[in-house]
Amino acid sequence: RRRSCQCSYLSSERDQPRFSMFFRTEYDPIEVFFSSKQPNIIHTIQQKISHKGEVTLEWSIIEIRYSQLETTYVLSLLLPTHPCVVSLGPKEDKLFIACIDGSLLIADCDNHISDFVKSTFTPSLASWHPDDCLILISNEKGQMQWYDTTLSPLKSQFTSEDSTPSTVLDLSVYFKYQPTLLNIMWNRSGKSSASCDSHPQFDDFLLLQFERGPIAVMKLVCRGRKMKLTSDVIVNQYLATGYVEQAVNLLLTIDWDRNGEVALASLQTIVTYLIRLPLNPFRENLLEKALGCYFNPRKPLSDSVEEEYGDSVHDLARRFFHHLLRYQVLEKAYRLAIDLEEYDLFMDIHNYCKSIGNSDLALAALEKAEEIMFSSSSASSGCSCSSSCSCYSSDVSNVEIGLAKSRIGTPPLPVVNSLPPQPAPRNKVRPSTHFSGFKQDHVSLDFGQMPSSQEEVTYASGFSIPENSTPLTKPMLPTESLNSLNEKHLRLLKSNNGGNQEIEKGK
Repeated sequence: RRRSCQCSYLSSERDQPRFSMFFRTEYDPIEVFFSSKQPNIIHTIQQKISHKGEVTLEWSIIEIRYSQLETTYVLSLLLPTHPCVVSLGPKEDKLFIACIDGSLLIADCDNHISDFVKSTFTPSLASWHPDDCLILISNEKGQMQWYDTTLSPLKSQFTSEDSTPSTVLDLSVYFKYQPTLLNIMWNRSGKSSASCDSHPQFDDFLLLQFERGPIAVMKLVCRGRKMKLTSDVIVNQYLATGYVEQAVNLLLTIDWDRNGEVALASLQTIVTYLIRLPLNPFRENLLEKALGCYFNPRKPLSDSVEEEYGDSVHDLARRFFHHLLRYQVLEKAYRLAIDLEEYDLFMDIHNYCKSIGNSDLALAALEKAEEIMFSSSSASSGCSCSSSCSCYSSDVSNVEIGLAKSRIGTPPLPVVNSLPPQPAPRNKVRPSTHFSGFKQDHVSLDFGQMPSSQEEVTYASGFSIPENSTPLTKPMLPTESLNSLNEKHLRLLKSNNGGNQEIEKGK
């Protein structure tokens, strides 16, 4: 009877509502909503409580396919207690969870789960920044706290006050009566100001809705500068204040497929900052961790990412190699050279170890360099042979082919400081690979063994010198010729001085 009353206004049975599909959830659904990125995606967040009181949260992604609902992704999270706030990131790849005991957690679609972090209060509201790098939590009393995607707290303060920045911003002290915060929302607007400069200025506004009023708007600025609050900007702020570990941890959360430019900019900033400082085990670990975001990512990188950013990251790895060599971290530099597989890096290790007397590692590096040179030369000769053989006729005798192969032979040993044929230079700035940064009091490196005397010279400029010949000496003029030249030189000097004096008198 109730159903007929609801549908009584419909003109025909064809216009009556019908179920097109349905999906039975296994647990109690907390949040169910359509995706804002793809119209055929539904996100469900379910809560399960076991007989022992264990709380499990399940994040599912359901796709609509041919009038059917199919689950494409499921992530189960074991929580310490009941959740009170659940918020999905703007790009819908991260899920923020807050529990009633103040525990905070962030999980992403790559099955990476952060560690639990305790907040100073139990949040009732949470809102992601539009740039997907910050999240704001608050309670009904108006206490607010900012976190990055690694759940590292950020300090804040009002620009009009001289108070010390703190991790909690309390708005209740500005009200006569205790307020009740109902909702928080971000709104970012970029407007170009022609009066100041041609660059767009980005303002981050936060709308606060209190019960029975008022409505407040806060403007979030980053250390007095107007810029987008992206991950690379926060990394720069971390480095400016000395929080290098937080900057590296934030770098590891950036997705190369979605934000490749931001990831590369953050990586370059961190590596440049750490290489300028003296090397110690802590900074060495941070450099390895930072470069590992590309060489050892959480998920495999796509071919387009490797093609676009591979050369730039490779240059940063070379800088790290020379930084290790400069501070005599030889074994790790050797392992890094094996990963990079470049001839000049092994020759640098060979020359350096030879100068300090480490013959074993010098020999190993030289053998590795010869192996790389031989492989590159054999590959190039193989290509040339294949192209030339295609021009021959099919009746070439086996003897001629054997003679052609015998002419190739084994390539000669590499001359010190000589490089194999390299590809065409890339149109970008490469870091310096010279050893000018070595401390002179520790070691002095020489690229190439130059002859100590003229007796060791066996050839020069293409003219051969007999073995039994005496070394060349500086030619000397006869004494009479020298005296005449000296007198002539003195007469010229006197004439010039006289002319200069006459010019001075004329003035």
